[in-house]
This record gives sequence, structure tokens and C-alpha cells, in this order.
Amino acid sequence: MCASVHDEILEAQSQGHTNVYLNYRKLSELPEELLALDKIKKLYLKRNVLKKLPADIWKLGNLVELYLHSNDLHQLPDGIGKLLLLEKLNVSNNFLKKLTPAISQLKSLTSLHLANNQLPFLPKELGNLTNLRDLNVMNNKLEWLPWQLCNCSSLKILSFDGNAVQKIPRQLMRHEGLNEL
Repeated sequence: MCASVHDEILEAQSQGHTNVYLNYRKLSELPEELLALDKIKKLYLKRNVLKKLPADIWKLGNLVELYLHSNDLHQLPDGIGKLLLLEKLNVSNNFLKKLTPAISQLKSLTSLHLANNQLPFLPKELGNLTNLRDLNVMNNKLEWLPWQLCNCSSLKILSFDGNAVQKIPRQLMRHEGLNEL
């Protein structure tokens, strides 16, 4: 870890920052001391080379927004499901092949961006995200969408272009709040 990242984390801790920007830092792992920043609400880790997140990511329990766009992530830890205040999660442009069902515990989630990964399917448990308004799964390897997405009562935007989806579930087509499909 380069000294500037370490210094920024120390400054964020001493100053009580709620937003931490660690984009474009070539981070291959999350600095351990970052998990001690329990006051941060927004964490930006875009365009690094993160291969995995620590299992104890849940220690960042006040996170509202987490941006992991354009890394080398192949999976998300189950601990991500314990970030109960999380509203926005962007894991686009990674190498995800599977999504942990623990993501269904993120009841506050309003925006989930999973575009440009390698997901062959979405877990049916995503239907438990009743506050989800925006789901972007464009350019994956999806062949079908789970009908349980119709249980996402707040869903307004569902973006799934660039997949091999042949048929949209009837229940989803009847979803009253869906503005953009």
C-alpha cells in the first residue's frame, strides 16, 4: 500500500470523514485499517485491481454507498449482506460469476449495478429487495430473469441489454411500477 493511501485513511479517521475516495490507486486488497473507519457513509474504490473484499466488510456498517466499479472482483463475500444501511452498490465491470444470496439482506438497497460481469443467472433472493428502484445487469451472460424480481415493489428501471434473455417472465411484464425495461 502506498503511503498516500495510508495517510488518507489516517486523515479520514482523525477528521471523521464520511466520504472516502480511493479511486485509481492500484489497490489489490482493501487496506485493513480502512475497516476501522466505522463512520464512513460513502466509499469509492473505482478502477483499482481489487481481487476480493474481506469477509469482515460488514465492519463498515454505516456505509450507504459503495462503488467498486472496474476492479478484478470474482465474487462478493457473504459479509456484504450485513451492510444493512447500504442504498447504492456498484460492482459493474468486474468478473463476477456468481452473486451471493446474502445480497438479499440489503433491505435499504435502492440501486444495484452489476453490468459488464459474467453472471449466468441472478439469485431469486433479489426479489426480497423491496426498496430496489434501479437494477442494471447489462452485458452479462444471463439467459433468463427470475420471476421473483416482480416482488421488488419499488423497481422502476430494469436494464438487461446485452444478455441472451429470450423471454421476460409474465409477472415482471405486469409489474406496475416498472418504467424502463
